[in-house]
Amino acid sequence: MEKMKKMKKAAGELAQLAKIGEVMWFGAGCLMVLAALNVCFFEPNILSGEPVTLSLGSVKVDVWGADFLPPGLSKVNFLVRALMFCVLCFLVIYAAKIARKILLPMKEGLPFDESVYKNFRKLGVFTLIGGGLISAGRVLIDTMSYRAYEVQNLFIRDKIIECRLEPRIDLGFILIALVFFLMSYIFRYGAELQKQSDETL
Repeated sequence: MEKMKKMKKAAGELAQLAKIGEVMWFGAGCLMVLAALNVCFFEPNILSGEPVTLSLGSVKVDVWGADFLPPGLSKVNFLVRALMFCVLCFLVIYAAKIARKILLPMKEGLPFDESVYKNFRKLGVFTLIGGGLISAGRVLIDTMSYRAYEVQNLFIRDKIIECRLEPRIDLGFILIALVFFLMSYIFRYGAELQKQSDETL
């Protein structure tokens, strides 16, 4: 009985944190949309001459955008990054909503409710799709930066044999998705045992 009370309390607190996270990420997404609109319509030249940080593996290089980017390309680069951030905000908010649906039955003392394992499975599928989108977005941004900034011009030309882009994709999201699928299986098995126990009473 004591463990059940602790579970209900923990589920309620986690659900509240998920709700706060939804609000925070929604606010961050709105701010990014406002920044993108400002760059598009009100201050289109705000990015010209601004320093830009290029990531070359573990090396970070600060360059002046206006010296390397063709006119207007800095705006496109910023807008693509803004779009990817908004997609990330949407993914986090939706994932938080699913997490709250998982925690709701637990908060009511029903950890093996049928909806729990279904939402775990949904969260696993969503993690695979969302992780794939984020990874593809990172590759797109890296490719744009590499092509736009003529990276070879940042170094001593006669010392460089070749300059190439080798995008790296973080597949950690697949492991996270597998964990969610495993949790779905565990809670589904628990739901079946609970159902059999209720039928025998």
